[in-house]
Amino acid sequence: MTKPSPSKEAKYKDNIQRSLREMYQHMEKVAECIPEHVDEDDLTHEQIEAVGIITAIEEEWIVDPVHRAELSILKWEEEEL
Repeated sequence: MTKPSPSKEAKYKDNIQRSLREMYQHMEKVAECIPEHVDEDDLTHEQIEAVGIITAIEEEWIVDPVHRAELSILKWEEEEL
């Protein structure tokens, strides 16, 4: 196996960056239906679908669950004890 040429590697990196940008824009668009403060037990069907879509994308792109929780665009308030 040979290393790709510099021009091919640059194209690959450009495509990865473009894909990430587009995927993030898609996630933001999907998340528009989720208000900033919402009880996760009171989500509408549309909001449940949006959470599922965002979660699936984040699981694909951020493999480590700890990092994924830290970086997720979905932020759930922790329950107070």
